[in-house]
Amino acid sequence: MTDPVSPNSATSDSPSPENTDTPTEAARRSSLSRGLSSTAVLGSGDLAETPIHYGASLREQRVLEEKDGLVDLAHLRVLRLNGPDRLTWLNSITTQKIDNLAPGVSTETLVLDPNGRIEGWLRLVDDGEALWAISDLDTDATLDFLRKMVFMMRVEIEDLSDDYQCFGAITSLPEALPVTRTWSDPWPHIGSGSASYAQIDIGKDVAGTDHPGLETPFVIGIVKRSDLQGLSANSFDMAGFDAWEALRIAAWRPGRNEIDHKALVGELDLLRTAVHLAKGCYRGQEAVARVHNLGQPPRRLT
Repeated sequence: MTDPVSPNSATSDSPSPENTDTPTEAARRSSLSRGLSSTAVLGSGDLAETPIHYGASLREQRVLEEKDGLVDLAHLRVLRLNGPDRLTWLNSITTQKIDNLAPGVSTETLVLDPNGRIEGWLRLVDDGEALWAISDLDTDATLDFLRKMVFMMRVEIEDLSDDYQCFGAITSLPEALPVTRTWSDPWPHIGSGSASYAQIDIGKDVAGTDHPGLETPFVIGIVKRSDLQGLSANSFDMAGFDAWEALRIAAWRPGRNEIDHKALVGELDLLRTAVHLAKGCYRGQEAVARVHNLGQPPRRLT
């Protein structure tokens, strides 16, 4: 019998991400002015510069759910991979099949340790010339691993977090926001070569029509910080990070709060969007295959 995992926290016998030995990454201030009359309440840790709410959490959640809200996700890190080998190289060391990723198509991939535990999480979109990656899970460690694995491959890895930042919305971003690239969340659709552990669509090739994730298609925009000059939060109907998290949980969408130091792919239903089960070897692949074939993950997100 598997141990259930809380839908928005790590297991009770495991430290939360904030309490592990992994150092908290520095908070990144948003380049979008909050306005003179802002009621923004900020978070803590690496969310210390991220608005958690603006004084009316429930209203903000409704606005976001109605696809009118904008969420400041300044804590997300923005990476860019350049070079002709960027797709085949990243394909060889992470969980998703991306060697033939078409420009404009959004996906996600995981960095695992040798035992299949989740160490890094990248949301990806290629523009035909470079691969853009959004990260909010142990980014410094992920960058260190990626750079060590380049070897002779024609790949250059840039951390553009000082020059770009992220914003979130449902379905589409406001036209007034000067977006450079947009990542459209594939959740809850089951990708080619992937699978689902959710009872609602287990054994199917597509997400079940009753899956709550179909109601909230998340999008994240990458915006150049210098392009935000002259704009402020007053220009948009802002919603806090709490509203974003509430809709994420309602959509059964795993997030970084569910990942502790021993989290496995199969425990979080990430097979549907972040893993290709027949793409070949990568670090941690044997553990993924073993859990999938046996169908008995140690814990399950419930």
